[in-house]
Order: sequence, then structure tokens, then C-alpha cells
Amino acid sequence: MRNGMQEVTSEQLEQIRRALTLPESDVAEFEKRAAEILASFAHFCPLHRQAKASWSPERVPEVKLEVTGLLVKETPDPRTFETVEIEANFGDRAYNLDMYGCLLLDAFAEALALHPRLRGRTTAQAMRERVKNWCFAVLETNVYTNAVGHVLDALRRDVDVHEAWVLLADIDVEDSFPMGSVRICGIGSAQVNKWMSSLVTAGLSESTRPDIREHFERDWQGHTAAVYRCIADVDATKSVALIHAERACSLLRMVEPGNVSATQRSYLQPERLMSQMGVRSVLLDPERLDHFVDSETKLNPPCGIVIDKASFKERWERGYLRTLHELLSSAPKTEFQHDLLGALMVYSRHRLTADPIEKLIFVFSGMEAVLVEPDKRTPKRFTLRKRLCGMFAGNESVRQNIAKVVNDAYELRSNYLHEGTAIRDRQIVEAFLGYAWLLFLRLIERHQRWRSMHELRFELDSSFKARFGEPVPAKDP
Repeated sequence: MRNGMQEVTSEQLEQIRRALTLPESDVAEFEKRAAEILASFAHFCPLHRQAKASWSPERVPEVKLEVTGLLVKETPDPRTFETVEIEANFGDRAYNLDMYGCLLLDAFAEALALHPRLRGRTTAQAMRERVKNWCFAVLETNVYTNAVGHVLDALRRDVDVHEAWVLLADIDVEDSFPMGSVRICGIGSAQVNKWMSSLVTAGLSESTRPDIREHFERDWQGHTAAVYRCIADVDATKSVALIHAERACSLLRMVEPGNVSATQRSYLQPERLMSQMGVRSVLLDPERLDHFVDSETKLNPPCGIVIDKASFKERWERGYLRTLHELLSSAPKTEFQHDLLGALMVYSRHRLTADPIEKLIFVFSGMEAVLVEPDKRTPKRFTLRKRLCGMFAGNESVRQNIAKVVNDAYELRSNYLHEGTAIRDRQIVEAFLGYAWLLFLRLIERHQRWRSMHELRFELDSSFKARFGEPVPAKDP
């Protein structure tokens, strides 16, 4: 779906639901693994024997299993917080799944979620809940039914066109614009009314409507969000929405002038997430309403990027917004585009801290990912400054300035890491941040020029050699 916002017809959605099937050979293997999980429950040997005879992938559940009167207790490990025991009680019957069984359950759910036919439509955690519910249904009814069929039926019911809104801090957008797979949108009264209408249609009680509207108007209206829409279950939609929102924020931080400051920081990052089903599941439960409204963290007022209708055209055409969107949404991505995005994710994290040494660490990591081969024995400092000169140095004076800036910044970082020496010279840091910002802006602007980092590095080496001759690694200018 282009920009993640394309409308999907009911026929297309039904085709996707029908496509959520597994080959018979895989079904047979998954049935065996499901039976192992059931066998791990205490006092389950008789039903396990019945399960052994039910591995045939042709077996289809004849009745829909419903779990009633069930009490479940999950015990986490206090050190890792991973579940090490699950206890299921059906009246006078109790079943326990020990640590080994929990590991089987997690591995089985992950293998299902990552199957090529299902990948991207759900998460391992959501699949774990479906498998667990199948176990409970079989335990309660004492009737073994096809595990994969039951789980896939549940998945097909959950897969739909879902939308997630990720609230962003430190950005104020009047209208909307695409950024990769999300749209960056300002939230006005019209959107709040749309949310309320959707919730009323879903069955929101009249008594809770004023509180919900107050929450939307107080904590969402007037702010900016990244909106992501896809065909998946709610868990996958929320998980992927956060990933795309973080990527969008990382690139949007590139357009801020604060990229060259040694002490200024940005707050542009995901703050809060809301999805259609997530809102309904919380807001339609009266016992959880107060917790939902009161527990939200307060956003910092937007003070970073402001994009109104008057300035949008210039920012889109000349302010790198369009180029950033094209880089994020390009498909399939070249090796260079993929690696550049990874380097940008690291580099842009320096905007989230006001500590100069942390800024240097993130910026050096991002620049080295672009300019330096990981397996070369040549000193990274030498390679980085040579290729930075290949990008920007048009004469000897600029080359010497770049070399001095890189050397001084390396010394600051090394002195802090090895000797604990505090950074007192902001000008050195800001001079280095300036070159780093210019480097990444130029790479973003020309992201279609190179197919791989190898091509970029070869071009920069050739450019340096043509202007200044062959460098001598052992001698600093």
C-alpha cells in the first residue's frame, strides 16, 4: 500500500484472509509441536494419547471451542520477567505448564508468527495468546481439535484494515504530509469528532462519552501524530506503526538546525500510541476508563519543527521533506539506501541528548558506518577524514580544516572514554557536528546516485586522489 494509507476493498481483504493458510507438510509439523505443549500440562496424559492420533492435517474442527469459567495465573521470573509457569483452573480441575512447557509455547508461537505465509500479519505475542487459548479450550472440553486450524481461524477473524496513531512530541503540523509508510498529521477537532463517531458506532456507552471526548481534546487535539494503516491484526499494526514512526522521527530530526549544537536536544520522538481496537478494548471497559485517562504522560508543547500551510511547500521542495519521504518509501531499496537508513537511525540519536560526549559517540558511529569499512586495518580516523575531504574539500585549506576538526573531535572522544576528561570546548564539537550534518544531508539528497556503500567510498577515494594525490596514513596533516 502506497504510503500505508491506500484504501482496501472488502474483496481484497477477503483474499488476504483466504491466503492465511499453511502447506499440509507444515501443518503436520506444527500439529506435532502443539501436542507437545499439551503433553507438558500436568495430568494430561490421557488426552495426549488422543492428540497423537489427531495429527492429520485434513482433520478440521467440527465445533467452535469456547472457554468458560477459566481462571489463569501466569508466574513470571523476577529476574527476566519471562513466564515460567502457567496455571489454568476449570472449576475443580487444574493444569500447570512448567518452565519447559512455557519455552515450548513461546517457540511454537514465534515459529507460527514468522512463517512466510503469516509474517507481518501478527506478532509472536499475539500468536502465543491464540495458541494458549487453543490449549485451554482443548483442556476444558477434553476434545482434541486441530491446533493450526483453530489458531488460523482466530487470526483470520483478527486480521482487518487497522489504523494506529502515534503521538509525536516537538513537532507542530497544521495539515498533513507523507513520510515513508506513515502520514504526519495535525490533530484537529474534525479528527476528534471522527474518533468519537467510530467509538459510538462500536458501542461506547453514553455515560462515558464526555470523559472520552475530554481526553481526546486535552491530550490529542492540537498535537501531531504519525498515522499508519495496514492489513494485519491490531498487535502487528501497533508494533509496525511504532517502528515506522521512529524511522520518520529519526529522519525528520535531520531538518532541524539544532543538528550543529553541542548542547541543544530534540524531543521529536514517539510519545504515545493509540489504535482502533486498543482504544475500544480500554475505553469500553468502565473499570479501566479512569486509569486510561489519568495515566497518560503529558506531552511537551511543540517547540521544534513547525510546519504550517504557508511554509509547507518550501519545506517539501527545498527543505528535504520530499527527499526524506522518497528515501523511506523507496521499494525495493538498494543496498546503499538500506545501509544509509541504518546509519541515519544511529546518527540522529545524537539529537535526543544534550550531552556533548554522547553526541560525539552517536555521530562518529553513524559516520563510520557510512565512510569506513568494518574489516579494514587502516585507522578509522584516517579513513574517515580522507573520505570526508573527498566529499567536501575543494582546496588544500579546506582539506586541512576538515582534518583538524576530525582529529580534534577524535581526541575529545578518546580523552573522555579512556581518561574521563570532560569536554570543555564546544566549538570543536560543533565544528565536527556541522560537517557530519552536511555529509548526511548530501547523502540523503543523492540517495539514488550510489547502489552500495562500496561505490560511495570508491568515488570519495578517487575524488581525494584526483585533488590531493595519494594520502599517507602514518602522517597527520
